[in-house]
Amino acid sequence: MHHAPILCVSAAEGHVDMVSLLLEFNANIMQTGDDHICALSHAARRGHIEVIRHLMRKKAKINQTDDRGQCPLIHAALMGQLDAASFLLQCDWSSVKGTRPNRNESLQQSLITAASVGHKQICEFLLDLREVAGEGFDIDNADTLQEETALTVACTNHQVVTVELLLDRGADLDVPNIRGLPPLLCAAKAGDVEIIDILIFQGSDVDRLIVTDGPL
Repeated sequence: MHHAPILCVSAAEGHVDMVSLLLEFNANIMQTGDDHICALSHAARRGHIEVIRHLMRKKAKINQTDDRGQCPLIHAALMGQLDAASFLLQCDWSSVKGTRPNRNESLQQSLITAASVGHKQICEFLLDLREVAGEGFDIDNADTLQEETALTVACTNHQVVTVELLLDRGADLDVPNIRGLPPLLCAAKAGDVEIIDILIFQGSDVDRLIVTDGPL
């Protein structure tokens, strides 16, 4: 941890009593270390539900971002903390209405983050929310953090199981990332023959491997 205040350290370690005591003495719930990661994000990264609960009761900002633009939900997705992600999504987001990232943006970013590191359970959970609860994000949209779609980032990072999951759940083979690279070209750039085979078998156009507009 980067010169983090004691509340952040306690949250990261899951010390519920210490967090509760510090909050009783009005510790700054928004304070961060050098990396701008807040106590809520530290707790989410480690999956400490009771700490998250205490912080939210004391009005922690659910979409507070670090120096990479990542909010607590994204930290939970990055570390594969399914219970923490689920808990955060059950919390009240109305207090941050009008600020960014909003709930839908955070969902989109979390899906893409989870896809990038191969956390299949997180991806499944978020996609279930989209299909069952009608959450307002899309499997094919790119996010504003990585400028990737879930499928392009999975192809880039050799996440074979995640690629198969996304295709099974209806991801479009041809939707590019913000830089204009479709999934097949991302897999080719990464040199991932297995994913290239999967994409072509699913019907991706092999001619998309031809680059006509500058370098990869």
